[in-house]
Amino acid sequence: MNVPNIAIPGAVLPGLLMMAAPAGAPLPLNPHHAHRHICMLEGDGFEESAIALDNAALYQQKDAANAELRRLRELLSGNGITWEQPVSAAKFFKRSLRTRNGSVVRKSLPTNANTRLPSLPIEVLLRILRYSLTSATPIIDPFFEIKKANITKEERPVSNQIAIHFLAASRVFYVEGLRCLVTFNDFIFTQVSALENFSKIPEELRSSIKSLNIRVVGKYYDDVARKQDFTGVNLYHYDVKHLVLPIYQRPEGLFQDRGVQSYCWLQVTDFLKALSIPDSSKFYSRKKLLPSLQFLQFDLVNFCEHLPYPGSRFATTIRWSCGRMVDELVITGAPDIGIDRHSEESMLRHMVRDEGLFALSPPRFVSNRDGISIRSLSQSAWRTECIRTDLKGRFDESSEDTTPNIPSTGKSKSQAQATVNPPPRVALNLAPPTAGQPPQSKYRHGKTIWKWTALVADRPRTWREYDRKTGLDVAFLVDKEIDSEFESDYEDFDDHELYSLASDDD
Repeated sequence: MNVPNIAIPGAVLPGLLMMAAPAGAPLPLNPHHAHRHICMLEGDGFEESAIALDNAALYQQKDAANAELRRLRELLSGNGITWEQPVSAAKFFKRSLRTRNGSVVRKSLPTNANTRLPSLPIEVLLRILRYSLTSATPIIDPFFEIKKANITKEERPVSNQIAIHFLAASRVFYVEGLRCLVTFNDFIFTQVSALENFSKIPEELRSSIKSLNIRVVGKYYDDVARKQDFTGVNLYHYDVKHLVLPIYQRPEGLFQDRGVQSYCWLQVTDFLKALSIPDSSKFYSRKKLLPSLQFLQFDLVNFCEHLPYPGSRFATTIRWSCGRMVDELVITGAPDIGIDRHSEESMLRHMVRDEGLFALSPPRFVSNRDGISIRSLSQSAWRTECIRTDLKGRFDESSEDTTPNIPSTGKSKSQAQATVNPPPRVALNLAPPTAGQPPQSKYRHGKTIWKWTALVADRPRTWREYDRKTGLDVAFLVDKEIDSEFESDYEDFDDHELYSLASDDD
């Protein structure tokens, strides 16, 4: 006897068909699994949670040890005992020589040996310091241990190409070296803990960062570690015919749902939370980790088509913790499941300021089958769009008065409205001074907007023109869709003026 499958509402109909099917007939295909769908749940990462707990315990031990050292120093100082023992300068200039018979001969340099060393001006020392702490490639997870599973094999040799030990030479080298390291380098974060640890950098240095790259390597967990084919209807990338990814085993002793569990979109949520830090001056308030951030790129790795919706945490974090924080946002590797205003990609658009750029691109990386590292994929064109470019006049004083009833404070209505609901920031054009002015448009003034962007990653940027009404590149639109004869004649008129013109014709 065939038992109907009523585990989920979508499987009730196939279960009834199975009961009505004659014996020996082939079973109908479940529509839910027509494209090799893999059922999974979205959850938190077990490894990242364990690392965060271990780091918190280590920080507590470090704080306790520092407090004990301060107590002992105060005790010694109160009794007139110096806790710093003077060290002879000759000990720093000793060297050991080993003879042929194995005996060690120690020779101490004269105490005035440092007088024979060259004395360099402070400007030369700072220039050497800047050169030694500037990397030609972006620094991955600064001040944090790099995870090899999140980087490519080509990125491993260049992970330690800066002289970070200069920071421990002296107090002056630490202050100036930290400023050079943060100001003159680009960064890539692959771990949430690394981005959270970056909040220890002084805010004045973090404010100098204007571009950031975040690489989110999605992970999958199950009861047993294995490899799974996550290929869907659409290819992950035209270089990847079969998306075979490793599945990690869940830690023992934890109560978890059975089946595959993903840590992808919630990992993006954790990264977004790390971009804001608690504000000690205000209660239940958070401030931006990078106040001057203008360009943000998310490289999503291993994001398959079978991922479930991340839930309310994702949307809440974007709305309340992030807001409109960047002028240009690039998302690579998002699952191609069609255009939906409720999709995760559409929610991320709310992070872009008015008249900012939002770009989508196929994935740039994919994990190897063994999960030891990731590999690069060929670059593809960006699908760019200008966000909220048709909002002119919303915050003008001549617009319709929508100010709520506010107690009189001696201010005008426009000032009171700006106090309660200030106008959002408009995105800046991220064009260098050498770019010059954008070319002259063939369309009427106000119909298009120019942006300094690129169509393909790692290509030189140029001026691109976008339609204000649709936000799309005018190169992919028909001229009549951008500017029509009726709009050209009557767009600048008010509705009352149009009605008056119609009455005059009558």
